[in-house]
Amino acid sequence: MEGAIPFNIEGIDEPCYTWYKVYGDLKATPGNIRPLVLYPGGPGACHEYLLPLVDLHEQHRIPLVFYDPVGNGKSSSLSQKADDVSFWTPELFENELHNLVNYLGLHERGFDFFGHSWGGMLGSRYAASQPKGLRKLVLANTPSSVKLLNDHDKSLLSQFPQEVQEAFEKAEKEGRSDSEEYQQAAIAFYKKHLCRADPWPSEMEATLSHLEESKAYQHMYGPSELTCTGILKDWDTAPIASQIQAPTLLINGQYDEVGDSAVQPFFDTIPRVRWITLEGASHMAHIEVRQRFMEVLSGFLLSQS
Repeated sequence: MEGAIPFNIEGIDEPCYTWYKVYGDLKATPGNIRPLVLYPGGPGACHEYLLPLVDLHEQHRIPLVFYDPVGNGKSSSLSQKADDVSFWTPELFENELHNLVNYLGLHERGFDFFGHSWGGMLGSRYAASQPKGLRKLVLANTPSSVKLLNDHDKSLLSQFPQEVQEAFEKAEKEGRSDSEEYQQAAIAFYKKHLCRADPWPSEMEATLSHLEESKAYQHMYGPSELTCTGILKDWDTAPIASQIQAPTLLINGQYDEVGDSAVQPFFDTIPRVRWITLEGASHMAHIEVRQRFMEVLSGFLLSQS
C-alpha cells in the first residue's frame, strides 16, 4: 500500500503531501509485533537506501512504513522555498512525522521508530517528547551531537593521504565544494566510512543523488558529510536524552563516520538502552553486513523486554 498524506505547512498556500509506502498490514499486528516507522538520513535522503529493511517484513511479518520527507523524492518538492534558508528547520520535519503518525493511526495502535543518521537525530528529539504510542526506538548510526560527529570525522580524515586532506581544507577555506579534487576526496572518505560495499548498490547511488539535489541538506547541514555549516552545526540531543522513556537500541559500525565518541552520550543518558557496534561495517551497516544487522534489529524489536 502506498499513498500521499496531506501536510499543511505554514507559509505555503498550495496543498503539500508526504509520500509513503507500507509493507504489511498496520492493523494486524499479532503478539509483540508493532509497525516500524523508518526515517532516512540527510536531511534530504529518501526511502530507497533503507529498502533492505524489507527483510524484517519478509522474515518476521513486521509491518513497515517507509516515507520520503518533504523536499525530495516522491513527496512535495517545496521548490518555492528552495532558497529560503529559514524555512528548512528540524521543526518542519518533526511536524511532518507527527502528521504521518496521526494520519496512519499509529498513536492508537502503538509503533516502533527506526531512524538512520539524521533520521535518528530527529527521532531522538521526537522520542524525548514522549509521544503517545511510541514503544521502542532504534537510533542507527546516529550521533548525539554534530560537534562530536565532526570531531571524529576530522580524526578519520587525518588518516588519509595529504592530497585528500588538502582538498577538504581548501574547500572549507574557499566555501565551495564543486571542484573535482573535492569531489574525489569526498568519495575516498565515503568509501571507507560511509559505505564500504564494493561496488556501491543502486540504492546507495540514489541516496547520494538525492542529497546533491536537496536544499534541506545544503541549508541545514552543508556541502558534505565532513563539513557542517548549517543550522545543525550546534545540534546536541544529549541534554534531553534522559527524557526518552522508550527502550532504545543504538547501532553503529566499526568504521562508521559516527564514532563511539558521538554515540556514548546516548548510552550514558538514555535510561533503558542497548548498544551494538557491528564489525566490518561503517555508516551503511544495514547494507554492508545486512544479515547481522537484521538479526540484531529483529531481536530487539521482537523481544518482550
